[in-house]
Amino acid sequence: MGDGEQVCYRYSDPPGLEQFETALWDPLLLWFTKRYNVQLSSTLGLNLLDIPDDTKRTIQRHLLTYNAWALVGILHAVEALKSVVISLALIDKFVSVEQAVYFSRLECEFQISKWGNVEEAHDMEKTETQARAAAATLFVHMCSETERAQHKLQQPPQ
Repeated sequence: MGDGEQVCYRYSDPPGLEQFETALWDPLLLWFTKRYNVQLSSTLGLNLLDIPDDTKRTIQRHLLTYNAWALVGILHAVEALKSVVISLALIDKFVSVEQAVYFSRLECEFQISKWGNVEEAHDMEKTETQARAAAATLFVHMCSETERAQHKLQQPPQ
């Protein structure tokens, strides 16, 4: 987790965006901090965010519980959604694919709510991001389930 976590940065311009981000991202941050027992806060504008080293280590330890193939899927989810927090919420089934993509495109969604949708551009990008996020998440789940199934098969019957 780098210091550029998308859901931690709020912007006051255009007017109303900060309240929009806070209303939608704060519950996600709250879930994340409780789920992983970490500290993560938000900042306004381009102020640098200081993510505690303990938080980074905790998330690193969590990610290391996945096998190498599942980590590839997580990487693709993070690249599609531009956020470790949103990606882990999706992988942990806290949010749906549609919600995750909405959260990752929050500024764009805000602009669409003000100015309208450019169907050929906005819809194509949204659909592509949903497909990429869904595929990555499915891949993570399949790799993780295969690992659990193999582990169960290797245990002697009781």
